[in-house]
Order: sequence, then structure tokens, then C-alpha cells
Amino acid sequence: MIGTGPAMLPDGMTAQMPNMWGYERVNTAALRELLADPDLVNTISKSDRGTKGESLLRRLRDYASRVVTVPGLGPCVRVHYKRDGAFGRLVDVGPSYQNFPRPIRHLLAHGLHSDADIDCCHPTITHQYLARLGMDAPVIRDYSENSKAWRTEIMEDLGLDKDQAKKLLQAVCNGSGLHVPDSSDKNKRVPVDHPKLRAISREARAGIQLICQHNRHLLELCQASDHPQLTCATWILQGFECACLLAMWKKAKSLNLQPQMPIHDGFMPVVPPTEEHLRDMEEAILHDTGFSVKVSIKEVPSVKVSSLRQEFGDSSAEGDDETDSESVLGKRDREAEPVASQEEQLFLGGDMGLAKLYKLLRWDKARNAGGEDGDTFYVFDDESTLWRRRGLKYITSVELKHLVDFGERLGKELAQQGEEGRAKKVGVVTCMLRGVSTRKKVATDVAVILCDEDFAERLDRNPELLSVANGVVDLRTGQLRERRFDDYFTYAIEVPYVPDHEGLPAVVQLVRQMTLADRATEVKEGKWGSEWQASPIFDGCDKMPDMLQRVLGYSITGYIRHQALFAFLGGGSNGKSAITNLTKWAVRPIYTQASVDLLKHGSENTGGASPHIIALRGKRLGVISEWDSKYTLNERNYRTLTGDDELLARALYQKDLVSFENWCKIWLVVNELPNLDLSLSSMRRLFAMWFEAKFVPDDPSAPVPFDKTDPTHFLQVQDFEKGLSREAWLAFMIEGAGMYLADGFPAKPPCMTRFMDQIRSESDPLSGFFDEHVDTDGRTAEDAERVDDVYRAYASYVDKMRGKAMNIKAFKKAMDSKGFKCIRAKTQEHRDKWVFRRLRLM
Repeated sequence: MIGTGPAMLPDGMTAQMPNMWGYERVNTAALRELLADPDLVNTISKSDRGTKGESLLRRLRDYASRVVTVPGLGPCVRVHYKRDGAFGRLVDVGPSYQNFPRPIRHLLAHGLHSDADIDCCHPTITHQYLARLGMDAPVIRDYSENSKAWRTEIMEDLGLDKDQAKKLLQAVCNGSGLHVPDSSDKNKRVPVDHPKLRAISREARAGIQLICQHNRHLLELCQASDHPQLTCATWILQGFECACLLAMWKKAKSLNLQPQMPIHDGFMPVVPPTEEHLRDMEEAILHDTGFSVKVSIKEVPSVKVSSLRQEFGDSSAEGDDETDSESVLGKRDREAEPVASQEEQLFLGGDMGLAKLYKLLRWDKARNAGGEDGDTFYVFDDESTLWRRRGLKYITSVELKHLVDFGERLGKELAQQGEEGRAKKVGVVTCMLRGVSTRKKVATDVAVILCDEDFAERLDRNPELLSVANGVVDLRTGQLRERRFDDYFTYAIEVPYVPDHEGLPAVVQLVRQMTLADRATEVKEGKWGSEWQASPIFDGCDKMPDMLQRVLGYSITGYIRHQALFAFLGGGSNGKSAITNLTKWAVRPIYTQASVDLLKHGSENTGGASPHIIALRGKRLGVISEWDSKYTLNERNYRTLTGDDELLARALYQKDLVSFENWCKIWLVVNELPNLDLSLSSMRRLFAMWFEAKFVPDDPSAPVPFDKTDPTHFLQVQDFEKGLSREAWLAFMIEGAGMYLADGFPAKPPCMTRFMDQIRSESDPLSGFFDEHVDTDGRTAEDAERVDDVYRAYASYVDKMRGKAMNIKAFKKAMDSKGFKCIRAKTQEHRDKWVFRRLRLM
């Protein structure tokens, strides 16, 4: 396995697709029709192109059990995509379209997805990467540009079909030998020969050697492979492929194409892209990776179950009429003894048969998410309509009594049918199941049969649903409905959702006071005097209630689209604690009081326990409300927590690290912003709101007494948040979620942008120097200054300001964070000198 650190990325390779979850839209009617014909499924599985290893029928049934309804998408299966190392392809975990035969993929996906792919991706990237390394690869380039013509020639000259020719060319381009599978025995290979194949094989093998020469540190990691050089080159080229995929994926998301299924060199968008969209994705790949590729869209072919029967054989057709040669005795034998049902056979099939029967009866209500040796069961509780975490003892003592009930019913039915012998056999097994020792044996097999290691990842995961005391709320529409087992909720907020709660006006009043919305209008109208009318602090405050409500709503969704840290700032008595207390009381199961160690610089414990990170698992909102003025924000943790990568953590007293998908938004609720030492890109992730309002007592002896001439002052009511309803606050947040899901966040009002400009100025050690000595307006790449000259001007400025100048290494880093890289000039004016471009000293 290749290491996970970014230092392991080959030179020139850009960021990779992160581990992620996606949705596959499914034609459930076609899936049900296919599953109703197991003989057809088995026939497809036995065909050459349908061979996929384990039972196709079992995988399809497992796939069908995972179908959930996703708002805006319809019936879907949620799939996990992950990569073992720092770079390379994402691989789907569990049943998905990618490990079904192509005809079944087309059957289930037609009309629901399009297929966007990079044309001839591997050869295209190969010859361009080799060019970077100094090798011209004209044969591979010609194949990448004329792949259809190559494929046709190979088909005609060697007598191959389209799939065989395509696989042969792919294998040869990847460095494999010149052979194809034997048509009579697919485990044997038959050598082939063709001048074009020989030419591309020679070039590919030379290219593989060159790639390995330039990546010796990675080649060393591949020595355990049977073919180290081939493995190393393949990994690297797949890494570049994944970088291209990330570029087109991000562009597709920005174009609202709803990309899904990120596999290899493409994905399946929900919204079909236009030609303009495809060109935009090509430009994004070129910009981000330097590779020039062509992206095309392929429609998923229409396939019906009836056409599959015609192609693979109609297993549902009636057989021929009985011939005269068939004996009457044979017919009597078939009719004499009724065939036991599948359930009866399993019931009488020993411990494993009973375990399989339990799965058949309870698959939709019980799963083992801890692995075959684990003890992490989830059982659906019909009374609370929630999935409860249970252990093996619970399965033994409670759940397996379902088998006892089944045996009693089956025995009665057989006795009523006069099947006394069969009823007696069923009665014996039923009697044994009443004993705990038998159920313990069966429970051991149940742990294996019910194993579903991906099940825990489906729990509480629909980002637009919220489980409340009286049902489930669709956060996009605000509609309330009953909770179902396929919602996969393990929690229910103890507060009911009442959309028109009588306490809503009081909540709205609090928010408008905290944000000075109404006072801003009054100040603007001159009701508080000309001095206040000229104050900039009120500019845009009338827009803040809408902004705050959307932030509250976004925080209770399961999305983490916005790479942002939400900072609620301002002096004491301004209502910040009211927001956090009300939110905690309203949505406690998805809320956590987060540790300051999440963001504090110097709190890393590499390899050690990290309970402060584990605490975020499964939560939608984490609030940090204690911060010492001496602390500095940890930029690496800050970027990790506000990104969309999976988190790695280890709980106390546990040995192994746990990887989990993070959807917890972080609020930093403090009086003053922490000491910042952030790059500009990190600074963009800060979503800061400063609350100027003050809720103060009408007491002259108070530190800050009420001043009726100050429009930021409001009379303090003791514990005023306790007079507000949790139900009303929850309704207010849910309304905000609907507003956010409808059209996101609005433009930041002037009061927010002014405050952010102030933060950037205070956090940027070069801001004053740039203001007085550097001109960047309208400057081009031709405008440059020598690094030494710029540093001397900076040091002189700092000395004049009686400060301490940073050393030149730190200065270069600070300039780089502002977008001015130190490069060696090629212009006549500064040839071979280190310069900063796009600026001039004043």
C-alpha cells in the first residue's frame, strides 16, 4: 500500500479525489422484475461477460435491500468510494453498478444517469506524461487520437470482437503481453501478433521504465509485487487519472450537474451535460492538471428484462409439453409429495439454516455492522421507529425468539394440512430453540449471516432529513411525516416540530435585536441622531437576520458543502450564549460541546487517542465556547475540520484508528477572535459574524449600564433565553434550513465584509507594507521586482514602525500566501534573478 502522506505524491501530480459517498439512482421496478427471475440472473452470471466472482443473485438482493428514497433523486443506493493510499483510483465498497455485468447496469440506470468519460484516458495521459519526462511516444499518441480505427483494424486482422480488441489494446498499452483469452478455456491465453501491437508494446514498456526511473522512491514500495515496474507505473498513471477526475468532478458540481459514481476516468451525472459543459470540464482538467483531454457523454443504452431473456435465454418460458415417453410413474412421483417451502427447509437445516431463516425474516430489521467477529448489531425498534445498537446477548435472548414464533406457526399450519410427520420435525426444532444454549449457537452464525460492515455508514445519513419527536422533517420542504425503518435513524430529537408555533414571534424578536436589524433602519432614518447615522456598524444589519437564520438552518443539515468555520463574536451580553443554549436544548442528539483541542495550536497527539475528534462522529454541529486569548488557531486542523475529507481518530482505550465521514459543522462562539496565522486560502474559510448588540441592566452601578441614547443597547431580562420555547427555536432553525437549501447563503452584507476586511488586515503581517510601498493595481507578469529589493523595503518599513521584521525565509512564505511566488526571472531586466511578479515598489 502506498503511504498516505502528501509527500508521497509523484512530482507534478495534483490533488486526488477524496474518499466519499455517492448515490446511484435505481430503476426499482426493473430491479424487482429481474430479481423475480433468479434463473435469468444465474444465466447472466455464468456468461463470460457476466462473471463477477461471488453470487450475482446474492449481490443483487443485497443491493435491493439498500435502496432508499433520497429527496430530489428518488430511489437510490448509497455507495462508499475509497482509496487505500495517497493517490490512485477510487474503488467502490460493497454492491454497486460497477460490479454488476454491463447489461444489468444498463437495465437499472437507463434514463436516470448519463455517462461522462475522458476519451481514451489512459493512453492520452501516458503519452503526455512521458512527454513531460522527455520521451516522445508517437505510437501511443496515435492510438489515443484514433482509438476506433485501431480497434477496427485489430478486430478485422485478428478476428476478434469489439470487447476483445478493446481489452487487448488496453492491456498492451499498460505493458502486458500480446495474448488473448482462449475461447474454449478462459483460464488459458493464446498468443497474438500484429505490427501495431508490437509497436505500441515496445513504446509502452520503454515508457514504464522511464516512469519508474523518475519515481524510484515509489518503485521501492512496489517490490513485493510480481511485476514491480508495471505496478508502479500503473499506480502513478491512475493517480494522474484521479487528478483529472477531481478537476472535472469539481467543475461538474459548480455547474449543478449533480455528479455521482466517481469511478476511474469518469462519472454519471444526474443532469445531462451540454457540449458547453463538456468543454468547461476539459478546460478545468487542463487548468488543474496540465493534461489536454477530450470529455464526451454517452447515453446509457435502453435494456429491458424481456430483451435480457432473449439474449441469455428465456428462463421464465413454459417448458415443452410432456412427451409420451415420460412415464406415468414419473408424473405421480412429482405430484405425490408436496415440496417443502424454502422457509421450512431452512428451519430444519441446522444452526446455519436457522441463521439464514432469521436473515430472511428479519433482514430489513436487523444488521451486524461490526464484522463477522463483531458484536455491533443494530435492530429496528418498531415502537420508537429507531435503529437501536444491540449486542449478541440481545440477539440471543430477544431477537431469536422470532424463530420460536415462526416454528409454532409453521407446526400448526402443517398439522392442519395433515402433514403430521413434518409437523413433528418442526416441533422438535421449535422445542430446542426455546433453550438458550441452542439460540447461542444460532446467534454465532447470525453474526456471520447478518454481517454488513457498511451498514453503520447509512445510519442518520440523509442530509436533508431530521428525526424529531413527532416524526421526520424534510428540511427542504418543511414537510413532516412518519419515521420509517429505511430512514435509518438512530436518534430522535426530543423536541417536536411545530411549524407555526406560537413562540416564533419571540424568537424572531430576539434575532432581530441581536443583529440590530430594526435599529439599523431607525438609525438610517435619523431617529437616533446624526452621529449614529454616520456610524458604519449598522450598514447592512437589516440583512443579518436572514443570514443568521440560514446559518442556523445549514448547521442542522447533514451537508458540509461550505468549507467554513462559523465564528460568533462580540463582547459579553450580546446574545451569543442564548443562541448556543437554545440550539443545544432544541437539537441535543446532533449537537456536541466540542473541545478547544480541535482548533488549538499545539494540541496534536500523533498516533495517540483523540476523543475530541471521535466526539464529532455522527454529529451535525459542534460548538467551541471556551478559548484562552493566548491560544493560536491550528491551521492544519482548521483546514481538515472545514474540509470534506474523512477524519481519522482513536477513542480512549482503543488500539485502532477509526476513519469516518465528517458532516459536523463547527461554531466558535467567543468574545474575541483567536490569534490567527492563516494563509489567504484558509482565511477564506472563516465565516465570522460580529454582534454589536448589548443586553444590559437598567442599573447605574453595573459595569455597562443601560443607555437609552445608545441604539446598540437593549434592556436585559434575566435568563431571557429560558423564556423562549425550544419548539419555536427548532421551527425557526428548520425554516432556515429550507431557505438555505433553496438558494444557499446570500451575499454577505457590508457589516460582515467590513469586519472580515478588518480581520484580514490584522492577520496579514504585510498589509501595512503593501498599503504604503507596493503597487499591484493593473500589474502584469512583466512587472517584477527583485526579492532582495522588496525585502529591504519591507525591513525598512518595519523598522520605521518600530516593529520586528521576519527573516527572509518567513517573508517569502508570507508573500507566497498572498499570491506572489518567488521565481527566477527570464526577462532582460532581471534575467536569472529571483523576483516577485505582478507588483512594483512605490
